[in-house]
Amino acid sequence: MPDPGPESNLPILFEELKPRVIASAWKRYSSTFAEKCHAQGAIVIMDDSDPGCWEQAIEWGVDGIQTDSPKELIKLLEKKQKTEHK
Repeated sequence: MPDPGPESNLPILFEELKPRVIASAWKRYSSTFAEKCHAQGAIVIMDDSDPGCWEQAIEWGVDGIQTDSPKELIKLLEKKQKTEHK
């Protein structure tokens, strides 16, 4: 699960390693980052314990969030699931 750093490093990473999973931190994550990874068949796991960024990351297509605050993340996901089913 390589972390390419800046989004500009994605093309060479995919060319050389062809990873199925990409790591990213919130400070380098964006909707286009996710789109480029998904277009190459890779999922994106974001590492960030700041709950303030989780909702945006989910909207941008993150596939997983690694956190030291799993209870807070579960609450957010359950809340989103309830509002989506209304």
